[in-house]
Amino acid sequence: MSVKIYKSGSSGPVSGTCLNRASGINLGQKADLHSDLSHTCNGLLNAKNPDMTPDAATFREIELEHEELNELFLAHQEALLALDLQLADARLDNYVQRLLRHMAFEEEHLIPVYVRVGTVPGGPVEFFTGEHARMREFLERFRGAIEDLRSNFSADASAHGRRVIALFDAEAAYKSLVEHHHMREGNLFFPALESAATHEEKKQLLERFHRERRS
Repeated sequence: MSVKIYKSGSSGPVSGTCLNRASGINLGQKADLHSDLSHTCNGLLNAKNPDMTPDAATFREIELEHEELNELFLAHQEALLALDLQLADARLDNYVQRLLRHMAFEEEHLIPVYVRVGTVPGGPVEFFTGEHARMREFLERFRGAIEDLRSNFSADASAHGRRVIALFDAEAAYKSLVEHHHMREGNLFFPALESAATHEEKKQLLERFHRERRS
């Protein structure tokens, strides 16, 4: 099967050379990778495929949920910064429920389509599922930390200030992982889905996605 891989927001398929540059990256390289893909790959696309445009990005609506999830997590952090632990806990719980549903949808309905593509340099299925697992582990830690803070809260800021700082530090590491994960999905996962799925599959998957969001 001939697969056209599109970088999110690009005007054509990303070459194997560009995709290879996405493999083996670590969190500290994500900004450089994003810049590299944006400039180097787009340059190649314009030079080699000036007339090629992708199909309608049916899965773009699913990818855009990442932005909604980021806003939910930020709202949790704003409450945590204000030491409103009850609100921070409630907002974290809302975020977790939405994220778990999103990841479950990807794993149950999108990954089976993605594997039909075959080998995607820098995008083996294990990368996506492994990052999902790490994200779940982080969130369990955050829930435990918030519960501990609420159980042992003191009006004296010096008594809990360092624990709050430690939680923010852990959440910063988590946000870096999430950013890296979203970039990998935007550059590899969703573009590959666009090439692998039929028009009818895209329609059915999007309808299921909206039904699950409403449930």
